[in-house]
Amino acid sequence: MEKPELETDPPSPATTSENPSRSYYRKLHIKHITRTLIFLLFTGWIAGLLFHRHDKNWLIPFLLWLCIAIRIITFYIPVRHAWYPVRFIWHHSAARVPELIPPALRLSMATLGVLTIYTLFTFLPPSVPQNTRADRGISCLGLVVFLLLLWVTSKKRSAIGWYTVLVGMLLQFLIALFVLRTKVGYDIFNFISLLARSLLGCTKAGVAFLTNDKTANTPIVFFLVLPSIVLFVALVQFLYYYKILQWFV
Repeated sequence: MEKPELETDPPSPATTSENPSRSYYRKLHIKHITRTLIFLLFTGWIAGLLFHRHDKNWLIPFLLWLCIAIRIITFYIPVRHAWYPVRFIWHHSAARVPELIPPALRLSMATLGVLTIYTLFTFLPPSVPQNTRADRGISCLGLVVFLLLLWVTSKKRSAIGWYTVLVGMLLQFLIALFVLRTKVGYDIFNFISLLARSLLGCTKAGVAFLTNDKTANTPIVFFLVLPSIVLFVALVQFLYYYKILQWFV
């Protein structure tokens, strides 16, 4: 004789699954709270460093806080709104200058301007034992020879965008001046270089862990370059998988 099946009430939606809209708003609130806490944490940190700005290096932490603050702000204010006034000022100031020059003379005057800037900032500063005028002249000559070789070996010279080449050369020179002639630029790039050297130093420790110290110090490409590439790719993939890289980008 079969036993009668007991009737049970169907499970309520609250016990089976949470309301999707409630779950969405809860995650949304967690995002806002997390971003606010991160901003307040770094703001308090940089505010404490400002009180010791005369005896501690506050520039690098300030730039780090600025990058994080801008990234958090862009979550709520699109970047295109901030570029509207910049684009307006650019189109009504610097962008009008080339229009005042005849089209036939624009490339010649741009080339002359770049060469003048290179010449002035290369030969006017005084010579020092590690940086003489002759060394600077050799570097500029090497740049000219390099561009000349690229032009000679080009298959379609008419397609070369000389304005792009000149702007790139000018930006490269200005960045070099910012790094080598200002303390702020030197501190920023020295900090980036220190981080890169520390990261690449981990590859030597990894090779020594897998082999030995003698192998890790061997000047061979296989033990010097390839471990650095593997470490960098693995680090990028790790940051991408946990959505840390997307947060900054």
